[in-house]
Amino acid sequence: MPANGQNLDFSDEVYSSDDPDVRAIASMWESCFRAAVHPGEEGRPETYWGDEKTDIVKNAFTANYPIYSFGFHRTFNIRPTEGGFFEIHTLNEWPGPEQGIEVNAIYTICAKRVDDEFRLFNYFSFSKRALDSYTNRYIEYYYPCSYAFDRAKADSTIRFIEWFTATYDLPADTPVRYVVANTLDECNAILGFPYSWLRSHLSYAGAFLYPETIISRRPDHLHELVHFFVKQKFPRATDLLHEGIAAYYGGSSDRSYAEHLRMFREYLEAHPDVDLSGFDSYRVLVDGVTNPFYTVGALLVDRALAIGGPEQVLRLFAYTDPGKMFESGLSVPRGEIDAYLRKLIADK
Repeated sequence: MPANGQNLDFSDEVYSSDDPDVRAIASMWESCFRAAVHPGEEGRPETYWGDEKTDIVKNAFTANYPIYSFGFHRTFNIRPTEGGFFEIHTLNEWPGPEQGIEVNAIYTICAKRVDDEFRLFNYFSFSKRALDSYTNRYIEYYYPCSYAFDRAKADSTIRFIEWFTATYDLPADTPVRYVVANTLDECNAILGFPYSWLRSHLSYAGAFLYPETIISRRPDHLHELVHFFVKQKFPRATDLLHEGIAAYYGGSSDRSYAEHLRMFREYLEAHPDVDLSGFDSYRVLVDGVTNPFYTVGALLVDRALAIGGPEQVLRLFAYTDPGKMFESGLSVPRGEIDAYLRKLIADK
């Protein structure tokens, strides 16, 4: 994914518009875009927003870099809609195989005049007016009327989150925004993505859009919920543990930790030469259903719980480097990580 999206351009329709509102919005949007890509150098992006807490689009695909930093961006339409809002439609694409072009996303952000100046708003602020909701301290569910919302599953999920946050002393001041619908495409459209590469036809599909949004076809996607609450407290902890604790409590690909453990054994039998200390080498999806990297992380959470309960798990989350975590957190030298993990899997 090329990080060369420092420039935003506009379609001829937008660029040559004689509508003063469209021209003002385009200028403001371009300034915000530049500020998001180069914070500090080009100003602060939040100064262009209304009363929104977060820009949903900005970090939808990665917590570390804004979407505006990747690929090429072209705003192809700015048009008025209801309630004084304007919709800003932008295409994000990047070079694909053999010099072709691949579309990453089409995203929509809204603008509205506030105190004689245009300010930006998430499309969700507009779209949620047509949604049903079910909210509590931990989760704000939003869903279309066509979706058969299972309140019993939602209540069970809320009880799990109440237990989980208390057990691990995690902040629960900010509820997660949880958009659930009949398809992931429908979830994405509600958030302002008429098209997104985060798409799947699978019934258990879901995703965590940093920092506070989950999309799913079901109200009990524990894997992504665990990500949300843990990353609030440990945003820089190693991914090995982030994926591990999510897989331990929430499974992955609609399979439990125990099932992934079994598949991990089969993976090791088929790949006897794999070095389990080379974590990135096996961070791959096998047969479309299991990720050995996730399972190793879950295995470490399992081991930490056996050694010292949730307090030991929390101590491991202080490490940003997995090698250092093994050395200092588990007293396992780097040269012995492979043997240590193989013994753990053999003993389970």
